[in-house]
Amino acid sequence: ASKEFGVRWGRHWMDIVRYAESVGRTRNYPFPFAWRYRDYVIDSFNSDKPYNQFIKEQIAGDLLPFDSVEEQNRNRIATGFLALGSQDLNERNLNQYLMNVADEQIDTTSRVFMALTTGCARCHDHKFDPIPTADYYALAGIFRSTDLKSGYMNRQGGNKGPFKPEHLVSLTLDESEFRIAGQVEVEVPTKKMRGRLNRLKKELKAVQKRGVKKKRVPRKKNTTKAEKNIVEPNADSLRNAGLSRREKQKRISGLRRQIKKLERDISGQENAFAVKGDFAMGVSERKKPIDCRINVRGDAANLGDRVPRGFLRVIHNENEVSIPPGQSGRLELAEWIASEDHALTARVMVNRIWHHLFGRGLVRTVDNFGSSGSVPTHPELLDHLAVKFMEDGWSVKGMIRRIMLSRAYRMSSEHQENNYAVDPDNTLLWRMTMRRLEVEAIRDAILAVSGNLDLEPPENGSVVAGFKPGEIGRNKGTLPDWIQMNHRSVYLPVVRNFLPDMFETFDFAEPSSVIGRRDVTTVSTQALFMLNSAFILEAARNTAKRVMTSGTLSAPEKVDWLYLRALGRHSSKAETQRVLTYIDMAASGKNVVDAWAGFCQTLFASAEFRYLQ
Repeated sequence: ASKEFGVRWGRHWMDIVRYAESVGRTRNYPFPFAWRYRDYVIDSFNSDKPYNQFIKEQIAGDLLPFDSVEEQNRNRIATGFLALGSQDLNERNLNQYLMNVADEQIDTTSRVFMALTTGCARCHDHKFDPIPTADYYALAGIFRSTDLKSGYMNRQGGNKGPFKPEHLVSLTLDESEFRIAGQVEVEVPTKKMRGRLNRLKKELKAVQKRGVKKKRVPRKKNTTKAEKNIVEPNADSLRNAGLSRREKQKRISGLRRQIKKLERDISGQENAFAVKGDFAMGVSERKKPIDCRINVRGDAANLGDRVPRGFLRVIHNENEVSIPPGQSGRLELAEWIASEDHALTARVMVNRIWHHLFGRGLVRTVDNFGSSGSVPTHPELLDHLAVKFMEDGWSVKGMIRRIMLSRAYRMSSEHQENNYAVDPDNTLLWRMTMRRLEVEAIRDAILAVSGNLDLEPPENGSVVAGFKPGEIGRNKGTLPDWIQMNHRSVYLPVVRNFLPDMFETFDFAEPSSVIGRRDVTTVSTQALFMLNSAFILEAARNTAKRVMTSGTLSAPEKVDWLYLRALGRHSSKAETQRVLTYIDMAASGKNVVDAWAGFCQTLFASAEFRYLQ
């Protein structure tokens, strides 16, 4: 019932939907409205929204019926799922750019909900699974008939900035009313400004082509004869006349300064975010849907046959769905995936839940149920849970409860030699497998023990919402040290290419990819981080101050208090005595708080703190 449930399980979901707050790749611009999708996910898990409805809202929320403006806005925000992907904003070819966007959406949708690597069929028939190229382009037609509303488009023609205010989802107005109501606080560059910029560039080219006057030694001339040959200069002769080297350089420098300033002014206007507006990332229907032509070998310029919009034929439904001619097919796709007749949807989600509770799924390759993935260790159990999941109204909380009340989940981690001899990999679940906490849980636990954890999100939803226009991280030193914030880790900005050091050190999910199963490494940099990080040192000192100011506790009780808060258990008599001996030795001639801080740091750095066992 705690709202922190949604924070915990919502973060798992953000791993697989590649949640991030910047574009990444060639132009790493911020996503100032991504946080709305983050909050939608957290709220959905807290309200135990039926999973099949959760699917429909993310793929086609803008097309679903609604009973209130609030419900309509939630549905629109949900489609941020399709808009969070990394884009190559430098791609000048519009068709290639749109195909790349559709490819990213196809790959994410198929892997998140069906655990199928459909994106492999973009260039050729899938090498392992029965997914022909034609089926890929049937899906591509659906997403090419969908307009991306991330706030950006590619840099088409010239050097225009990629941010376009009309490419956002309005939560208060009809899209046709964007500019009329002035809700986007952006002064769109006028044609006059662009015209002046083009004229300056043409003038610069002309000056660069002009010749340079050569200095000549003056000599006496026949004045009378010279006066007879004088010709009045016209405009063409002046334009083509040579300049001195100094005059030419001066003119070129002046023109370049004017061009640079004008480009900066235009870019600033194009990239000015309406952070105070009621907007979100998402998608909308294209006015005229299209059927996509096969891109031979994935080349958008090499077109083959046209393929009608549709779904993967290898997954059969008893009730096949047809796509109306005037619609993209996204709504039908969402209903097809969320159907109880779909062969994979319930299995994939149940397996993801099992993975997070046990540390590994019944299918180990949680993002790949294809032939190149792992086979289920307990196929009958997976089928049974999938059926129960649907019978219980697609309740995620209900499935978590069902699994956690099982004998298998409640097994001890105690080692038993006879069982180990038969099943060393614990495939038969004869014990609990110890596993390390994710980086967010480690960080949040440290802040909680120190008494400084802030459970509320940042003001205005996210730090990124207040970022200035332009690329993030051209100078990494200018980025704030987000790890020092006291908010729960789920609320820290996820900026592509610039994750906090702690996140990178402890295997945070790559935010440009679908990551259902994080890597878990044990490397020296992790130990060094716990020894030397300013975040760890400050948290240890805050924890020491917290326990020291509790005047009612004796020294042994303070030790026990710290063990209970940090490790979830009481300290033994031997542990208490060792700690007190250390405190007496370390505090000799020094600050007592420093001595206690040193002990607190050893708790944070211990394996017992970082592992569930």
